Amino acid sequence: MNLIELILLSFRDKTRFFEVVRSEPLSHILAYMGVLYVWYAVIAAPFLIMKRFVFGFSQIPLSEYLYLLPISFALVFVFWIFALLIWSSILHAFVSMWGGQGRYMTTLRCVVYGFTPLFVLGPLLYYALLLGPWAYIPVIILYIYTLYVIIDGLSILHSVGFPVALAAYAIPFISVCVWVAYSVWRQGVFGV
Repeated sequence: MNLIELILLSFRDKTRFFEVVRSEPLSHILAYMGVLYVWYAVIAAPFLIMKRFVFGFSQIPLSEYLYLLPISFALVFVFWIFALLIWSSILHAFVSMWGGQGRYMTTLRCVVYGFTPLFVLGPLLYYALLLGPWAYIPVIILYIYTLYVIIDGLSILHSVGFPVALAAYAIPFISVCVWVAYSVWRQGVFGV
């Protein structure tokens, strides 16, 4: 199955989508992450440049900004890989605790391939944000749908019910959000 068919399948039939990627080796997972990220960067970069230099004021000259943009995208990609590996290990611990049948690579597949909707449509929604604050509604819907795809993938590939997969995702997710909020509050970042 080629890349375009795989991406379209992620929107049409999630069960078949996750069955197709069930046995993908790590090299294919990393290549898929790379392709999605390059797509995201290529579509998002003009928006970031436009927002900074056309609609805003920048202290950095355009030539230096264009020089730093690919470097920053590369650093974010490396950080993203490590974050996905760590998040997948946390998620795998919770799924395994509640009877998940898959291995760590299964969880990594769920997370990486589950981000397909966000990485395919997300950068296009940047441009919709230029229309006004109401445009955040499709962005929020896209994030919720992406979470749904990841949780459904956990349910399918780990052979657990959707409520178990939802709990396995929600508990560490909420815990991390509470920890970050508490850390920000303790540091007085927002003057609180």
